[in-house]
Amino acid sequence: MDNAVRSKQRPFFISDSGDNPGAGGADDCTAALAALAGEPAISSGELRAVLASIVDPATVQHAIELGEGNQGEFTIGGVIDSRDPGPQALTATVAQVTDTPDGGTSARLVHGGLEVIVTSRRTQYAQSVQYQRMRVDPSAMDIVVVKMGYLEPDPLIGKLVVSQGGAVMIEQRTARERAELVAEYLVLPQGSKGRWLDEHGVSQRRMQSWRRQYLYGDLELGLEPRDTARMSATDGAEFARLKAQLAIERQAREEEARQAREQIESLTRANDALGKAIGLLQQLSVRQGPTNGE
Repeated sequence: MDNAVRSKQRPFFISDSGDNPGAGGADDCTAALAALAGEPAISSGELRAVLASIVDPATVQHAIELGEGNQGEFTIGGVIDSRDPGPQALTATVAQVTDTPDGGTSARLVHGGLEVIVTSRRTQYAQSVQYQRMRVDPSAMDIVVVKMGYLEPDPLIGKLVVSQGGAVMIEQRTARERAELVAEYLVLPQGSKGRWLDEHGVSQRRMQSWRRQYLYGDLELGLEPRDTARMSATDGAEFARLKAQLAIERQAREEEARQAREQIESLTRANDALGKAIGLLQQLSVRQGPTNGE
């Protein structure tokens, strides 16, 4: 949270991956809520933040009873996952109550600069239309916390971190940064890879995804492993296979492009010839004039 507050990049995305409802998470762990509500810059309204989302049907019902525009005392989350910090007391204004196709009846509660989306059913906020339904513009926020495991970068994202087990670590880099990390990872001795991942804040699953992207796609960036001779036999074989496959596919694309160009040129020549033939016929028709039957 300190990184998010200090960062100049906006919006600053945080993935609360440890409570990802798409991977069996309870969707009501309150670690992120407690951190957001406890941050003075957010509670004072100096910074704007949104938590999307947390499931708590009782809180939604209380918001319905209070009505939009009214303020009340809420106790949010910590019912399914009751581990610390547990249910969070929050004084908030009911900004919106609406029915949604994924999260059921949902409420948007506002506390200072913090907006909390509370749902009746567990759901992931993975699509922009979900935010639109709740009248939330992530691009206007300073900090956006989403209960998802993996967030892919798009022009909206300033900086993304992943929160796992209370720790916050940098997870999302540019394509070049990912490629450089993979290039370094590939030549590490097998016994040191786990420690290296921990030190760099990268999960094993994420590295596997990056590695395949790098070997299969980012080779075009010209960022090959720095020392292929030191790669393990498995990594070396995979690298060689994927590099060869990439070359074959590139050649196939070039051949398809060449054939397409030839076909276009052939059609163009045929079209030109047809145009000339039509022109000659028209000239002959004019010279001959009308027939006797006309």
